[in-house]
Amino acid sequence: MRTVGGLLDRMIERENLLAAVWQAARGRREQPAVQTWLARLDDELDRLRDEIGSGRPRCGECITFTIHDPKERLITAPVFRERVLHHAVMNLCGPVLDRRLIAHTYACRRGKGTVAALRTAQRFAARNPWFLKLDVRKYFDSIPHEQLFAALEKVFREPAVRRILATLVTAYRRGTDHGLAIGTLVSQHLANFYLAPLDTLVLQSVRPAGYVRYMDDLALWTADGESAREGRDRLVEFARRQLGLEFKTAFLNRTPHGMDFLGHRVFPYRLALSRASRRRYVRKVRRLHVDWATGRLAEDVAQVRGAALTAFTGHADCLAWRRRILQDLGDGPQTGTACCAAAAGSTTAGTPGPATATATTPATATTTTGSVPVPAPAVGRSVLVEQARLPVPSPCAMDKTPNPCRWSVAPTPWSVAGQGERQGHFSSKP
Repeated sequence: MRTVGGLLDRMIERENLLAAVWQAARGRREQPAVQTWLARLDDELDRLRDEIGSGRPRCGECITFTIHDPKERLITAPVFRERVLHHAVMNLCGPVLDRRLIAHTYACRRGKGTVAALRTAQRFAARNPWFLKLDVRKYFDSIPHEQLFAALEKVFREPAVRRILATLVTAYRRGTDHGLAIGTLVSQHLANFYLAPLDTLVLQSVRPAGYVRYMDDLALWTADGESAREGRDRLVEFARRQLGLEFKTAFLNRTPHGMDFLGHRVFPYRLALSRASRRRYVRKVRRLHVDWATGRLAEDVAQVRGAALTAFTGHADCLAWRRRILQDLGDGPQTGTACCAAAAGSTTAGTPGPATATATTPATATTTTGSVPVPAPAVGRSVLVEQARLPVPSPCAMDKTPNPCRWSVAPTPWSVAGQGERQGHFSSKP
């Protein structure tokens, strides 16, 4: 594929810089630093255009912090001015890098993502008896700069564009010749692009029956175990010699036993949560419940956070387990919680009666007796409440219309969010 030129002039156009500003400010407009920068918008854009045009932008100012979710990672958060710079560069360079990727790569790409990767993996698992799972050891920290810049020379023709990308890589990794900063936009695209030669090797030489890659997580499906072993040896050797990377211990097994992939466990006809994801979900929900019960979190904030936690589990077949976990958070079978109200399949049933939308508070411990939306929290989101135990439904009203083909529907609670089914009791006129 040919190298691409003419990007620098388009990169410094005012339309591209303004688009980068609004992309970087999305969800951060209320932050004082962002408001201060936007108040000087014209001067800041002129300064940024001059820096990009010279090919040597000023960057490296950031905030770093460590997370443990599930393993320890050092996160780099650039300041707002540098976030604008990253978006301005990747608005032009990102699509070029994306064209070098195959369709089986799902990370950091429009129209792809985690859910699409899991569904594709499930289809391959249903068709093939063996799988091979590979994961690069400390991928972001181990990418060699020299080999990465050599690969970028084959893509971008302009030296100024290559210098800008090199500056954005080395500014956050001073004193070392390898590694990409976790948390920057440029690092995501470059890390995804660096494994493109490995994708080519898989399709042209290994030729598995199925292949999915999400960043550095690779999954292959084969018709027999011997083919999987041969593919494993070839990929491990190629990554070590050509890319300077080392794989962790490969997992090779039959697909009915299940494969851990992206926080889930993929079976041929079922998608479950992995054991680590289950433990992490229980720990976070319990912590959220304690923060709400002790008054450290307002109820609307607890609802939003609880809904966000439960959204990760919505694509797995874990409804009964999730209901049980959330129900156990209360003091008894009649107790509801704010975080239960935020998550589908969580609120326990009270005495059968008219459906209400009463929210739960620590003082009254009132429970909802019907599956209707609770009032929207202050942030503007509405959440569905579902009972763990449903009361006996009332008899359906008979349709009095003369048409014998009409059906009468008595509304019943929504099923779990994400299932997309409305339950109802039907009766036909005799």
